[in-house]
Amino acid sequence: MNEYMSLSEASEYIGKSKETLRRWDKEGKLLAVREPMSNYRVYRKSDVDTLFADFLDSSIQETTSNYVEPYNEYIVLEFFVGAGGLAVGMEKAGLKCVALNEIDK
Repeated sequence: MNEYMSLSEASEYIGKSKETLRRWDKEGKLLAVREPMSNYRVYRKSDVDTLFADFLDSSIQETTSNYVEPYNEYIVLEFFVGAGGLAVGMEKAGLKCVALNEIDK
């Protein structure tokens, strides 16, 4: 049994939930072997290592981005600012806050 990992061990090792591993077993992505006495799922360490190496494959690079270049520069005036959290979000979204106003002392 030294060459096998339990469902919990495999889940913790690759950082995925137990339900994900069960689903992968049904889909054939990571096949489990049934332990003969208890019929529990166990995974071959070599299979888990192979799958884990695919997750860590550094040759795969992210090619998509959700950044969109705006057509115009937008300027914002914010009234009733409070703590200014909305202004922070707007600036992170690419809007330029030129004036913030709060009259509540």
